[in-house]
Amino acid sequence: RREILWATERAARSDRGGDEVETERRFIAAVLESLGEGVIASDERGELRIANAAARRYGEDDPFALGDLADRGELHVASSGKPVARADLPLQRALRGEAVADEEYLAGDPAGQRRWLVLAGRPIAASSGARGAIMTIRDVTEQRLAQRASQEAEERFRVAFDHAPVGMGIAALDGRLWSANLALAELTGWRLERLRRATLTSLLHPDEVDSSIDGLRALAGGATAVHVTEK
Repeated sequence: RREILWATERAARSDRGGDEVETERRFIAAVLESLGEGVIASDERGELRIANAAARRYGEDDPFALGDLADRGELHVASSGKPVARADLPLQRALRGEAVADEEYLAGDPAGQRRWLVLAGRPIAASSGARGAIMTIRDVTEQRLAQRASQEAEERFRVAFDHAPVGMGIAALDGRLWSANLALAELTGWRLERLRRATLTSLLHPDEVDSSIDGLRALAGGATAVHVTEK
């Protein structure tokens, strides 16, 4: 009877252990599915084991669609424009034992809409003896488009600033000029290179310096957003 009780207790502990493992498995699966970053993992034979929801977005239901893009010549290294072969994807490189840090790629037809993707890969060597590789996918398209728009806007401002017919300068609140245009150089009679190392007060008559400093202090202190003066 004692042996039967012990066997029953062992079976109960085994059942609880199985339940705990299953609960943990479901929890990890839920975490992976909720990640905004794509995660793909394969075993040492290259067979897919994990592809979360974010990873599946890159190929409908085929997380290896990146490989298909590579086969069609539609996956390129963002920095150089060099096409990437399927065998050179971070997942395949990780399966060969290479740790791949974040690398940026352009995915899609060059004549159509393209996505900027940051891929990384690492080998997996679990304590249980399981081996394989994992690749993460992060879509940075919106950030790159925003950066490009910002750069284009900055360039448009720079062209307008440099060629404006009115003298213009950009200065810090301590009065040091950061930039000046040709019209301001012509107005002051200073060489542009010298003007860009000058201060606002150096352009003024000594009797006008104190009132200008007061105006800058008001700007710096937030007492006013605009300071207009005539010198």
